[in-house]
Amino acid sequence: MSDLKRLAAGLLSVVVCLAGGPLWADDPSVEDQKAAPSASHEGAPDLPAEHGESEGAGEHEGGPFKRHRIAFLTGNTIVPSGGENEERIGTVLVPTIGIDYEYWFSRKLAIGWYNDFTLSTFVVETNREPDDGHGTASSEGGNEVVEREPTFLTTVVIVWEPVHRLALYTGGGREFEPSEDFWVWKIGIEYGFPLPGDWDIAIGGSYDYKEVYDSFGVGVSFGKRFGKPR
Repeated sequence: MSDLKRLAAGLLSVVVCLAGGPLWADDPSVEDQKAAPSASHEGAPDLPAEHGESEGAGEHEGGPFKRHRIAFLTGNTIVPSGGENEERIGTVLVPTIGIDYEYWFSRKLAIGWYNDFTLSTFVVETNREPDDGHGTASSEGGNEVVEREPTFLTTVVIVWEPVHRLALYTGGGREFEPSEDFWVWKIGIEYGFPLPGDWDIAIGGSYDYKEVYDSFGVGVSFGKRFGKPR
């Protein structure tokens, strides 16, 4: 009888080994039922997590950003004391295009190189007397009137973004023209709207204080950020 017991125990051991586990192991179906809620619990936060990541990915304040930006501008230069000719001095709109480059030290501070090109000839009444040979007296016998052929204005500015998407800038440069060049100080403001692919569109305005006359600028720019994200 003892031999039969040992034989039965040996066969039972073989069956247990072939079955892959002890006889007192939990029923696999029960284990599956226990695991199902756990798996469901683990998967439940996936949707909110993705939603949170999607929200954070588009925020300007979070994640890496690209330090270089180039922008192309189209707009008008407004000359309050200008005109198409010497007989009609008032306010003139001069079509203008531009190209700007910015390097951002941080999300709030950058240095920029701004370049504007006027596309037509105009005359402007300056704030100086007509006695230095550069122009003629106005039709009213006042200050000197000079003709400005298409000009090239270049400035180096400091850009500060106190509020997300709102940029203020100021800096100095020079306006070049075939007959005479002038020193310039520029002050401006710009508000941008992000677009896919690191593009943006911005609207802005500026004031240019020049040696002998002043002007304003308004326009729309299309910008692109590039470089290695930092």
